[in-house]
Amino acid sequence: MRRAVAILIVVLLIGCGSGVENNTPLPNSIQEMQLQKVIQGEEADQVITNLHQKKVTDQQNYIGEYAGGDYDAKLYLTVYQHADSALSDLNKMNQRIQDPHVGGQMGFQHTRKLTSMGEHVYMALQNQRAHYFYVDGKHLYWLDVDPHVAMNAIKQLVQ
Repeated sequence: MRRAVAILIVVLLIGCGSGVENNTPLPNSIQEMQLQKVIQGEEADQVITNLHQKKVTDQQNYIGEYAGGDYDAKLYLTVYQHADSALSDLNKMNQRIQDPHVGGQMGFQHTRKLTSMGEHVYMALQNQRAHYFYVDGKHLYWLDVDPHVAMNAIKQLVQ
């Protein structure tokens, strides 16, 4: 009887998770939002190419879709072979977003460096969403998040 109860508890605990198998560097949750879907491989490459309207990287890409309560987020991750390559691409990204002819036409506003969060953390607003882009070693991240939970979300991720 005890064994049957133990098995039932394990099954229930497994069933209470987001149900998404996550064998990636993406976190399982951001604030109260749970990972709902992981996109990787060729599918992630295609999503990123479509967003930029051109191929921007040959590196390994992951996209995590998160939801919880009234909020949602997407976390894009590109994994580089070397940290200096990730930082170089982050700097190029920041320059393009701050360029009024590029980032301005894409609707990015209020772009700034968040030195209180770290040396290489940037933020921009677009379409009533907060966007944070930053590097952590060989990982380049882009967080697209609801502004109501944005500051707590980025604080969790860059700790």
